[in-house]
Amino acid sequence: MKKSTAILIIIIYVASIILVGFFGMSVKVYDEIKYVKKIEISVEAESEKTYNFEYYGIDTKTENPKYILTVNFEDFATRDENDKLFVLLNLIPKVTYDTGDIAGSDAESIVYTLSSSGKNYVDKGYLTLNDYGTLVCYKSMIGFQIYVNPATKGGNGTGAIVQVYVV
Repeated sequence: MKKSTAILIIIIYVASIILVGFFGMSVKVYDEIKYVKKIEISVEAESEKTYNFEYYGIDTKTENPKYILTVNFEDFATRDENDKLFVLLNLIPKVTYDTGDIAGSDAESIVYTLSSSGKNYVDKGYLTLNDYGTLVCYKSMIGFQIYVNPATKGGNGTGAIVQVYVV
């Protein structure tokens, strides 16, 4: 091999190292798995007089935080276009990962599930609960539970339980 060919190969090799170092090669993880540590719930409504929301402690069976939501239907219900009384509440989840990071508004998908009595009330038209945590109560004097869990599987204590009483 000629001397000029060897020098040309060395120059190209060194130049490629310099170019890669200058422009950089970055590794990006596309499907990073984050494990949910806990979900905390808060409630928003048009008026704070519409509801009373309290932390009730940890559920002994599931180790999930438990909340009690008391909805004041009689005094603060509004009427819809069909002249039907209702109360609208939004459940706001705060998701914390094992790393300590807090999920953004669209980063973690949440699943809201009603207890069997809550599902019966939905069938009867007494309430609705959508995938975004919007709860609409059309009837007073009912009680049910809402289970808030991450869409991905988590261990004990990764969800929340909201006991709802509409009075």
